[in-house]
Amino acid sequence: DVTVTDPRARFETMRMLRTGAMRRITDAFGRFKALSFGARETRWSRGPDEVFSVTVGDDLETVLVDELAGLAIPALRDDFYRRYSEGDLLCYDLRKRERVGRGPIVLVEDSSGSMEGARYEAAKAIGLTLATTAMEHDRAFRALVFGGSGNYVEMPVTGMDEAVAYASTFLNSGGTDVGTPLLRAFDIIEGDELDMANADIVVITDGLVHLTPEWVQAFRERKDASGARVWTIVVDAEATPAIRSVSDRVATVVDLLDADSEQALSTLFADVATEPAN
Repeated sequence: DVTVTDPRARFETMRMLRTGAMRRITDAFGRFKALSFGARETRWSRGPDEVFSVTVGDDLETVLVDELAGLAIPALRDDFYRRYSEGDLLCYDLRKRERVGRGPIVLVEDSSGSMEGARYEAAKAIGLTLATTAMEHDRAFRALVFGGSGNYVEMPVTGMDEAVAYASTFLNSGGTDVGTPLLRAFDIIEGDELDMANADIVVITDGLVHLTPEWVQAFRERKDASGARVWTIVVDAEATPAIRSVSDRVATVVDLLDADSEQALSTLFADVATEPAN
């Protein structure tokens, strides 16, 4: 077999990535990757920290303004530096969001006929961004690309070959059966062969799905028991009550260049990579 390390295979892969829809997917992926990186770095350093007390220390980023005012008064300057060297300045005590170990990311991607065109390209670019996020943080990633009536393809993504195969997979099927792949996602996160606890399930769809109240109730009970979180991105459509009923959060993306859509994706990328500290 020829692997991606073979120069001919690498050339063929790069040729595929620069043609037609694949080129547009990789262009959007580049933007989303930068957006994801920026969102995560902002969350690490300047996230929604909460002031809940005052302590003493030498952290100049959290030192009280009144303390810093002492630097402007010659008579107090030496005292400021002394207390700084001794870690005795008054500082805000913050409750922070932290980087914590997470389980896998399981992508449940709508590949029905109504997703053809720009919706398909947006879904793939978002999926590739999530796949690289998983790889960067040593998290397993699997894509469940689904159509109708129990029709889906399960694809792990751990490298270039698998990423290209995933990006090229479009079922273009009639109907939209999100229920079957969602249940399969729970089979994955509950499996014994991988550490699948505390997973993030990300659904990408145009929202045209139907779920019975009984199914939704059983799903929510299973989700709560597993500890998984379900995020849904609705592409170029309105979220249906069925989609909202199974999701912890729903983001709507209408135009990939729109500021509101970019903000929604930025929030999603940051939330999938982080979790509030206990």
